[in-house]
Amino acid sequence: MVRNNKRFQLIYILFFIVVIGDALTGYIQSSYLNQYVSLPTVGLIFSVASLIALLIALFYQRLIVKFNNYNLTILLFLIATLANFWLYTSHSGPLVITAFIIRYICFIFIATSFDLFLERISTDCQTGSIRTIFMTWGNLAWLASPLLMSWIVGVNNNYQAIYLTGSILLLVALALTIYKRRELNQPTVYQEHSLVKSLKLIWQKRDLRLIWRSAILLNFFYFIVSIYVPIHLYQTVGLSWSNLGIIFTIMLLPFVLFEIPAGIIADKYLGEKEMLMTGHFIMALAMVLIFFTTTDNLLAWGALLFFSRIGAALAEAMQETYFYKQVSVKDVGLINLFRRSTSIDTK
Repeated sequence: MVRNNKRFQLIYILFFIVVIGDALTGYIQSSYLNQYVSLPTVGLIFSVASLIALLIALFYQRLIVKFNNYNLTILLFLIATLANFWLYTSHSGPLVITAFIIRYICFIFIATSFDLFLERISTDCQTGSIRTIFMTWGNLAWLASPLLMSWIVGVNNNYQAIYLTGSILLLVALALTIYKRRELNQPTVYQEHSLVKSLKLIWQKRDLRLIWRSAILLNFFYFIVSIYVPIHLYQTVGLSWSNLGIIFTIMLLPFVLFEIPAGIIADKYLGEKEMLMTGHFIMALAMVLIFFTTTDNLLAWGALLFFSRIGAALAEAMQETYFYKQVSVKDVGLINLFRRSTSIDTK
């Protein structure tokens, strides 16, 4: 148990380092791409990256079975580091778009890597607490990122510096992963399921079907609010990045404040389904309010975005807890498919 506690701590720390490097780009990436392409094309780039990731997912579990999760994680760290550095140095539109897509895909599968590391040492009776603590470490990284991002970007919109910082943080994570190889590179027997078989399992099991639908809805919410809301607030409303850094920090507080209590409550008292539905209702209401709000008042936007993330925090915590109570580390096909429907790349 003591050894597992050390492994939990190691995974949490690694996750924090990786997520803060990723989260720094979370609210500037659409504006960064918008320097090279039109806003509709920005959305298309994200869609293309997601489609390529889905195609890779068709055979990714075979790679995990053949090469194991640890070795693939090392490779993903290396590729993502190079892509970040590419984004830092390049000023060519096609090269920037290519590097962005590569980086985006890497972080999707890095999320799967952490899922497998964590599931390997988790027990069902503690899933709610374990998963919400894990997510809170990531959320702390997200909470720290807006103010840090606004300081790095500065008044000159130095977006490239964000990607250099991301490269450095990924190198730190890579070094720690190699140094702690014995703790992370544990032998595991995986069950190889094709995408079709995984989809059939989800369709046949009502609980898995519910969570998968929830994950898709939550990811759609993140897609809209992380790509278009920052551009709207910066370009249309006219808020500066320093003000946006403050607003986004306030906005992300619910992920830190509510997810661990929600996981404990789900384990001991209420069911996940009721809290999940409450979260989605709050998200839907917030989306309507966002699109009808035209003020440039910082407090109003901070309060509205804070409210939206209360719903997202509840939905995220409950779907993670509920899903990982239904599967084990052997179910790499289901975990891989579930992670395709979610993301650590947006909040």
